Amino acid sequence: MGNITLFTEPSGAYYFFSEEILAKIASNQDEEYLYILPVNRAVRYFKKYLIQHSGRNALIDPPIYTFNTLARYLYSKLPNIRQIIPPALRLIYISQLLEKYAHEFEYLKLKKSSPTGLVSKTAQMLAEMAQFGIRPGNFASPPVSAETKYQDLTKLMMRLFDVYGDNYIDESLLMSEVAAGLNADLLNSIFPQLKTIYINGYGIYTPPMIDIIKILAESYQILIQIEYDPQNSVLFSHSYKAFDVLKPLASKVTTRTNPKVDWHKFLFNRDIPVKNRKELENVLHVRSVSSRINEVKYIAAKIRELYLEKNIPLHRIGVTFPDLEKYAPLVRKIFSDFAVPFNLSTGFKLSQSPLIQAYLQILTLRISNFETEEMVKLLSSPFLRICCLI
Repeated sequence: MGNITLFTEPSGAYYFFSEEILAKIASNQDEEYLYILPVNRAVRYFKKYLIQHSGRNALIDPPIYTFNTLARYLYSKLPNIRQIIPPALRLIYISQLLEKYAHEFEYLKLKKSSPTGLVSKTAQMLAEMAQFGIRPGNFASPPVSAETKYQDLTKLMMRLFDVYGDNYIDESLLMSEVAAGLNADLLNSIFPQLKTIYINGYGIYTPPMIDIIKILAESYQILIQIEYDPQNSVLFSHSYKAFDVLKPLASKVTTRTNPKVDWHKFLFNRDIPVKNRKELENVLHVRSVSSRINEVKYIAAKIRELYLEKNIPLHRIGVTFPDLEKYAPLVRKIFSDFAVPFNLSTGFKLSQSPLIQAYLQILTLRISNFETEEMVKLLSSPFLRICCLI
């Protein structure tokens, strides 16, 4: 199968094939291409982009889809199609099945306090299973750690399919149905002038998506941009399986020679050898402590050590916390105990800074004629220290 060309572009443009598509529009080849993008927002933006840059006074709705919208359109052209139920009705079915067959489930237990949360999460898990082509009759063996959850989900899926019967289907199943029913004759009747299909922006390709690409490649030229770089298998692990499947089907695998930095080769990549690990050990210190108090004590002691023993000026030392509000009281007490001066900054805009808000509260207090509520706000400020003069 030589009708697939792969472009590996770890840091490529979002609309990777925009120049080719604009060239087709300029040559009045509007019906000779399809462009598949990952999300509906990208579809809307790119359609506007084409209208603005096509150079025409009027441009008929460009043939740009997501995989899901294209699958829905193709499904409508298949023979003997079933009615697509709306998401809300699907949730009702799942809720009824969880309640009716509660005795069969060990993991999926409805609680009276929050039943809608479990139903929504269960619906999402079932949809993901269906999108990856899992159907009754082809269930895989689950990992031991998830065996109970998987068994409940497969039981529920079988019950849901019994409800659907031969009359209904939900959107999570469309891709598999299209992959099973699509053929070259049907495609030619739907797109008689189509020659080229562009696909880019997807990080994950499900098995039904791969099957559809294989079917499309029998009749059309497919150009796929896939973010993958063999020099960093960790960063691009999400797209490796798709690359591994599509590479044998491709006539050409290429990377555009646009100048770009190579930072992606090092991001999340633990396989690159460090030239001098001893030097890193003197720079990076990883410590595990038992509590937040001990964490702040260690930081304060380390700062004092850097100042007293290595003569590092205190204004050159900075510390960051995931949530300063939780650490601020500990920093004030422990740093004072260690005689380490400090300045707390939230990193907010100036108007949102707690310190500035404390100053503004003083003005508010005067304007409000010292109302009790405003006085309480001022007294609760962490920047206010009450001193008693005798």
